[in-house]
Amino acid sequence: MKKIVLLILSTCAIHFASTAQKLVKTYYDYNHQHVKETYYTDNYGNKNGAYTEYSEYGGILQQGTYKNDIAIGKWIYKDSKGNPSMEVNYDDQGKNNGRVLRYEDGHPAELQNFVHGDKSGIGKTWYTAEDGENAFNQIHEEERFMKAADGSDSSLYKEYNLSGKIIKEGSNVNGASEGVWNFYYADGPLQETDTYHYGMQCGDCYYYNYYRYENDNLGVILKYKHYVVSGGGITGGSYADMQRTDSLDLGKPNISDDSLRMRIEEAIAKKKNMQMKRLNDGCYKASVRSLVNRKRQVLIIQEQSLP
Repeated sequence: MKKIVLLILSTCAIHFASTAQKLVKTYYDYNHQHVKETYYTDNYGNKNGAYTEYSEYGGILQQGTYKNDIAIGKWIYKDSKGNPSMEVNYDDQGKNNGRVLRYEDGHPAELQNFVHGDKSGIGKTWYTAEDGENAFNQIHEEERFMKAADGSDSSLYKEYNLSGKIIKEGSNVNGASEGVWNFYYADGPLQETDTYHYGMQCGDCYYYNYYRYENDNLGVILKYKHYVVSGGGITGGSYADMQRTDSLDLGKPNISDDSLRMRIEEAIAKKKNMQMKRLNDGCYKASVRSLVNRKRQVLIIQEQSLP
């Protein structure tokens, strides 16, 4: 019986010795007065446990946890002034998992959410103090990431100006522009509509120029340029041989009126009679659907795969 007890105690002692953590400190100076890092290692030198890096003056620069030399859990980073510079969350494999938040001058500058290394949910960037006073309060970009049924990564992207108006919006698939992208003048009206496939322009691209009729009605001149896929690349049609110009009477909306975009798209839909059309590459067809955008009904052209 005593032999069994001694064997158990001996085994426990060996296990404890093999897993015991050793506190390690590194220093900025030879006299070991200014600590640079503190962390723990096992008997094989692998980092396990809390890690802290200090400035030369004793302030914390980064803090987190290691497991077998892999950063896990929540990590906090600060700049030389003690302001937060980044917050990162990792899973047990060292992949981004959860919120990653980057700061500039102490204000949020970029936010992204991850699920085991893959972007997920809504990502944002903000304007910085360099863009103007209190600009850091205004969102610059916003992108919603989703995982498609076929495993591809898709996202819906919007870019805003400092006034909070959308100046660009569209969708991406696996990081490449796909489908219809809209671009806007700084004061709100639609400026350009492009169509993309695998990140390349294809099909019709529309350009909008606004003017006033003699009766003070607002008009828009619609021009288009057609792009076709040729030999794996893109060739653009020129205005000289492919230009089409339509003049659309939009009535008397204010040029910054939120309803202007809806009026333009309704006028275009009526002018074109929204006829279904194949693009030159034979892979897509244009269709029209209704959606609520910024709490109003608008019409957009959406690219869909042919069956």
